[in-house]
Amino acid sequence: MKKKLPIEEKCKQNIKWFVETFCRFYDPRQKNTCREVVLEKRQKRALIAMRDSYGLDDLTIRKLERNVGASWLAACVVLHRMLFFDNTSTLVVYKMERWVDNFRCVSETSSFFGKLDYLTDHLPQWMYIPGGWDRTRCSISETINGFARCKVRGCGATGDCREMRGSRYDCVVIDDADCIKNLSAVLETVHHMTNSVFIITRAEAGQPKDTSGIEVRIG
Repeated sequence: MKKKLPIEEKCKQNIKWFVETFCRFYDPRQKNTCREVVLEKRQKRALIAMRDSYGLDDLTIRKLERNVGASWLAACVVLHRMLFFDNTSTLVVYKMERWVDNFRCVSETSSFFGKLDYLTDHLPQWMYIPGGWDRTRCSISETINGFARCKVRGCGATGDCREMRGSRYDCVVIDDADCIKNLSAVLETVHHMTNSVFIITRAEAGQPKDTSGIEVRIG
């Protein structure tokens, strides 16, 4: 008989189960805007690719159509790392900083950090106590005895992310990459920070010549 895993360990080992059981997405098209997640096959493929590549490989997610949930899935992967893994760090990059974080905007889910806030707000309290992480503009972290157990930082692509130089991250997520005109310069900067860069882009957008790694099409 297969031994049952404690819930936290099952969440850590099975990210698909964690997302479908405990994560909620905001969907303004639905009457009940707080939507339980039922992953489609294409979304499962992207989610697993991000989980397996985090901290190890570059990854390109190409969206074949709008509203496929790629940004929400990336936020779930980042949240999963923060909840169940120690010493984890992520940098999130968008064309503009307000796409990274519209800090203190009520019920805001258009930015990446807004999605993280929404996800944590709907977790059970045994998993995450509201206010349990330090939250400032473009920054979420948990510090234990003066040591950062996990952190997520964010910045706009203006200035090629040079203000983040000198930092090291397990993974850098570049979302809506097709909107970033200076993407090649941004990639040159962030590849000095990490071994793992996730690029989320429209399918018709041209892939920069200096990216490599796994590619997953979603949609």
